[in-house]
Amino acid sequence: TSIIAFLVLVIISYVTIPTPFQPEGKPTLLHVWYYGWITAISTGLGVLPLVFFPEMSDYYVGCANAVAAGMMIAASYSLFVEGCTFVEAEALGGDSISTLSPEFRTAIGALVGLGFIFSTKQFLDEYEDLKVGGMGGADARRA
Repeated sequence: TSIIAFLVLVIISYVTIPTPFQPEGKPTLLHVWYYGWITAISTGLGVLPLVFFPEMSDYYVGCANAVAAGMMIAASYSLFVEGCTFVEAEALGGDSISTLSPEFRTAIGALVGLGFIFSTKQFLDEYEDLKVGGMGGADARRA
């Protein structure tokens, strides 16, 4: 069944490639879906080291966490800068459809994201016996 799942992923990835790959002007729904799909597949690839090395020492887990944290910080910074400098009128070729500044909208998004992370952590801390995909305790909170 894992080979069938792999083949399905490959077929979906191949069949849904948007043409042209780089959007000209405003991206289509297919572009947005495909880039999200590739992001999801890439995220899933992060489990591959655990397939080959199921029992990793704390040192290597710490190193992997440090690399992952660095990548997330870099991605967050990039999204924050893009959000602060995004001007709708230039992107849409017309007037701005929002009365809020890009910086204010980005700050609202960052605060909503932080609120989500903190509320999820608080929820999971209240339910130590909660299982997520067979994982419990600290493992479920990390997932």
